[in-house]
Amino acid sequence: NPNAIDWLGTLQSRGDLWGAASPLVRERLADLEGFEKPSWTPRVELYLDTSASMPDPRLQHSALTLAGLILARGAILAGGWARAALYSDTHLEHWSWTRSEQVLSRFLLHYIGGGTRFPFNTLADSLRECRHDQPTRVVITDSDFDHNVTAQHQNLEILTEAADRSRPFVLLLNQPNPTWVARYRKLGIQVAEVNGLDDYARVAAELNRALFGPLLKGQSKGGHVPP
Repeated sequence: NPNAIDWLGTLQSRGDLWGAASPLVRERLADLEGFEKPSWTPRVELYLDTSASMPDPRLQHSALTLAGLILARGAILAGGWARAALYSDTHLEHWSWTRSEQVLSRFLLHYIGGGTRFPFNTLADSLRECRHDQPTRVVITDSDFDHNVTAQHQNLEILTEAADRSRPFVLLLNQPNPTWVARYRKLGIQVAEVNGLDDYARVAAELNRALFGPLLKGQSKGGHVPP
């Protein structure tokens, strides 16, 4: 980066020949200690619905899986971490925080099928585990999530706590019920309304830019998340 070169120091110490070949780079220091690095490191905790109503990514294009990959990759490119859970009538977890896109990609290509039952117990455990350092949580699902919330009394309590403590809590919701959307937003949940199964990736890309855009500005052209 030419703007990072100390031209005066380069010419004085190395001359115009050696200086052109190996210029000195300035070491920038913040005026206040700690300001040289972002004060927030992103972490994304994904919950991806892989019930029978969702496409199987092993057999066909799944914009839901792509949406999860976009958000995980955005956090990683911004210097953070990600982890994920797949769920339907049971659930699978890759619950170790990772900065490996390859590891998460392989995990997210699994498929469960069956009915839809969101793992509220896993969410509750995460809230306790993360304590004072809560991640961004993203649930990628459809309106079956509404029925899961009311299936047991404690589910709404867990969701309310997650909405309050996550940074933030986001629902990518296919064909949402307006009444439920209003209810979620009243809890403090950010609802990204999706018009169809093929629309998840586009909405995820927009959300990715909103969440991590400022942190991704320093990335090279090849490092940007594609739309």
